[in-house]
Amino acid sequence: MGNFSSEQVLMAYRHRLRGLLTDGWVSVLLFLLALWIRSYRIGDQSFYDDEILTTFRISHPFWETIALLRHSPFPPLHYIILKIWANIFGANELTLRLPSLIFSGLTTIVLFHLGKELFHKRVGFIAALLLIFSPFAISHAQSAKMYSLFWFLEASSFLYFFRFLRHASQKAYVSYIISTILCCYTMYVGWIFVIAQNVTFFFWGKREEWKKWCLSQGIIFLVCLPWIIWFVSSTHEKWDFRSAQVDFHFGQFFLRSFFVIFGGAYELMMNKSFSEHLLSLCLWRVNLFIYGFFSVSFLIDQIMIAYKRLNNPIEVPRSLNCLFLWLGISLAMFFLYAFGAQEINLEVRYFGFLQIPLILIIASQINNLPSLIRKMTVCLVLLITASNTAIYLRDVSIYPYQDWRGMARDLTLVLKDDDVVVSSISIPQFQYYFKADASRFYPLPKKWSMEDLFKQGIIKPENNSVYFLYKQQNAPEISLTGFVLDRKASFGGMGYLHFEKND
Repeated sequence: MGNFSSEQVLMAYRHRLRGLLTDGWVSVLLFLLALWIRSYRIGDQSFYDDEILTTFRISHPFWETIALLRHSPFPPLHYIILKIWANIFGANELTLRLPSLIFSGLTTIVLFHLGKELFHKRVGFIAALLLIFSPFAISHAQSAKMYSLFWFLEASSFLYFFRFLRHASQKAYVSYIISTILCCYTMYVGWIFVIAQNVTFFFWGKREEWKKWCLSQGIIFLVCLPWIIWFVSSTHEKWDFRSAQVDFHFGQFFLRSFFVIFGGAYELMMNKSFSEHLLSLCLWRVNLFIYGFFSVSFLIDQIMIAYKRLNNPIEVPRSLNCLFLWLGISLAMFFLYAFGAQEINLEVRYFGFLQIPLILIIASQINNLPSLIRKMTVCLVLLITASNTAIYLRDVSIYPYQDWRGMARDLTLVLKDDDVVVSSISIPQFQYYFKADASRFYPLPKKWSMEDLFKQGIIKPENNSVYFLYKQQNAPEISLTGFVLDRKASFGGMGYLHFEKND
């Protein structure tokens, strides 16, 4: 190479590579990688029950769909998008999941720019990679629900909020208003972010921008007000997690939730205590536990360091404080909302939006490590995360979450004309796949016992077989007078029991 040393040649190649990897190209590469991972067998599994409810809601004419959503616990944006999408591309397992796939991929781009805006391009890159390989994010990217859209709009709202906070640009101002309105029209908990942003602006907003900021909040409120009034004046669906789980323990639920957000895709058998769950772990789940423990421990350590530095604010970057406000206020407001204003089914996916600030905090603190340790830490975290992703993609193929399609196909082959089907599962949802006469199916009321089916004349002497459909981890213990259990069939956390007449 003439008079150039090997070190100079290496530096020249590095400089050329950095020139090629502009923000635009990095964003495209991250997006394509996310799509590639999330598209793995995305249409293979049948819809699970919530997805089937989504298909019901968008199966009506447009304005009737909007009217039905007035009684739903979710605002209309996601359903409007799916309604338009289904009219163009059709409604099946693949097409209805593609919007979630795309929004999840776009979230990695926004997260990259968020990390760059708050800290450094390297922070954004680390955060985007963590999100790309997150089994929790992947599982919802393969679901025809609104969570991927919501997290994308959450990240977009905060990206433009921080840009306006720092630069007060007109483009960031308008983009913030639009993305925040869309966020609030996707899930009602989007208002939690508005509160967090107002608190953040109170501490660090520029005095000359207060009028502009108040105007933006007024616009957001007025645009969302018609739907809020329409929703509040309606009778809408309510759930109570206490009724589903009598022995609910908030601390155990909270701890399990963080393991899910960091280490896996599943909501970890909420009917079990944390100690019981550890005893039931398969070997591969230990990997998820280690990753979750590592991530939570690292996060707690960094929070404690930041707390100790509060007496010297110069050492604590404002960006990190903004993230802690985003995380802390969102979490506090969510649980106030969950325990006070609404009775909701307290599931991890409902506050999965915490993953965005948590990943940014971890990525920012990894970036502060010495160069060699930082590279080793990034490699270790990505190795564990990628292995969890591979485990999830393999496991979800072998053990589907809810295989309604498989159960309907199996019942179609064995069900006879004089058989009775009793179900603790919602009949309309099951009939999405099992196209049969609804009069042959009997929902089992919660206060009924199986013997009540004889008293009500549902099971008659001439019936040769009774099928009982169930939806839970293990088949229930059921006995029927005059019948003997012939077969158990399981289809991903649900299944049926077949009882033959005991001659």
